[in-house]
Amino acid sequence: GDVAADVSAIKGSGGDTLFPEATISTLLSIIDNDDEFSTEGHREMSVEIIRGLIRSAFGAIDDIFDDDDKTITNNNNGNLIQTATNERSNSLVSTMIQLFHDCSFTFQKRMRRCTANHSNHGFHSSTKGTTLEPMESSEDIRLLLVDLMVDLGDCMVAAMKGEKTLGENNVLLIESTSITCQTLAKSALLDPYPDVQRASCSLIETLAQLCPSAIQMNSSSLLVPLTGQQQVVG
Repeated sequence: GDVAADVSAIKGSGGDTLFPEATISTLLSIIDNDDEFSTEGHREMSVEIIRGLIRSAFGAIDDIFDDDDKTITNNNNGNLIQTATNERSNSLVSTMIQLFHDCSFTFQKRMRRCTANHSNHGFHSSTKGTTLEPMESSEDIRLLLVDLMVDLGDCMVAAMKGEKTLGENNVLLIESTSITCQTLAKSALLDPYPDVQRASCSLIETLAQLCPSAIQMNSSSLLVPLTGQQQVVG
């Protein structure tokens, strides 16, 4: 398909849903794309659009939780409003967890380190089979991907404030956070671009608030790059 046309159409489109599924799916596909139809410009714009959607949704979520905090004077109508508000909040949290899950796989793929002779958009090296380079060759896009995960994580932390249990979403959240932790340990924290490393540390802080159990499960892996020990590549 025409990636440029897809991005342009998405950028100019509107919608009533906070995270339109088809739009997000198309954007993640563009970011994941390794063929000649996906340029750095397409991938960068796609990440920026997703970040914009998240920022818009965060404002809406703040409004919902502000409504939760308001004093309801009319008991009958108030109970109905409170119930509807809680249901909408839960629905948004579930949607965000699913988005976080989808983005964690894209984050894993684009940040993955591979041998320098891999066809990965622009890395050229005479050393083959020994040097590891990020799958995503653009350091700016790698930084944007980390920032995307931070944005989404911060948004989810705010949306789930006070929540001790997530029910059926708990397993999905732990899995997504674990995937992100492993990507940080094996790739992002070892990135040659210092800004990516710094942003990755911010992401760890966010994940620790979002899902402490996943951080605990992956703590040994995260400590390897953080303490400067040699990363073992299997």
